[in-house]
Amino acid sequence: MADESNLRAQLTLKNKQGLHARAAAVFVRALAGLKAEVSVTWQDRVVNGRSMLDLMTLGAPYGSVLEIQINGADADAALAALSKVAEDRFYEE
Repeated sequence: MADESNLRAQLTLKNKQGLHARAAAVFVRALAGLKAEVSVTWQDRVVNGRSMLDLMTLGAPYGSVLEIQINGADADAALAALSKVAEDRFYEE
């Protein structure tokens, strides 16, 4: 059985629009194929990080710091993928 990791991290939204539909879709796609449960917390609201709709309901604007918790066999890969898309401003200009 594979080791399961439990990771916590903070991601800062650097894209101008914040966590809107397109950014939420990029966030969810970054997790495709990975065995990891992801929860996202912002302003005391916790949502499923694999749900585009849940992420959009946060309404987190530019500059928000999201608390990320990742559990599962692919937790390290999931954190790396999410960190990359956040750093790349969700591939927006």
